Amino acid sequence: MRHLTFLSSLLVAVLALVVNAGMPSDAQAASTVYSFIARGIVTDFDTSAGTAKIDITKVEKKGKTDLEGNNTEFIVKNAPIVYKRVAGKDNRVTYRNLAIGQEVGIKGVKKSDDTYVLNFIRIEDRTFTAIGNLEAYNKNAHTMTLLMVSSAYKPNAYNKSKNVKVNMVFGDDYSTFYNHNGKVAVSFGDVNADAQKVKVMGYITEANTWKVTKLWDKYKGK
Repeated sequence: MRHLTFLSSLLVAVLALVVNAGMPSDAQAASTVYSFIARGIVTDFDTSAGTAKIDITKVEKKGKTDLEGNNTEFIVKNAPIVYKRVAGKDNRVTYRNLAIGQEVGIKGVKKSDDTYVLNFIRIEDRTFTAIGNLEAYNKNAHTMTLLMVSSAYKPNAYNKSKNVKVNMVFGDDYSTFYNHNGKVAVSFGDVNADAQKVKVMGYITEANTWKVTKLWDKYKGK
């Protein structure tokens, strides 16, 4: 009887091995299809799941057809290298520092199960401090246009030599305007577009809208 029990157990074990051998392993089911390098804007972030959805604006080489111009979900929780770039310097952080509206540079792989796994993330700071000439201003529509002179955000793109104009917005609930030295608050109605120099601070939204939180009118600094 013991002999039969042993044989039965052995048969079950052999059958289990045969069945498992016929099933693909996780590694086989999720092999790497290609590596990619891309850039985009975070539109959704799930901390518990460790995933992020990113509107991809640019892809280098492989992955253009799959990713560029699309809003794609990426697995970010296993990314071993995450930086937040502030004032031109990379600071090591974790994927939990991701937030909606951030611009990110990413590297990763596409898997054969159609998932995208990131192994590198650089979070670009989207706050700005800039100086420019106030070319247009509408206090009712809460809009303005600056001819950029200098900018801490992407300084090589927004400077006097580039002759770049940027449309910006401001609002009653998030903007404060000051006189030239920042000591006296002024109303929106006190500002006019006379091509005078102004200093602005704010942030860029996920829709690439420049939102001004502070403005110094007739700014005299550099």
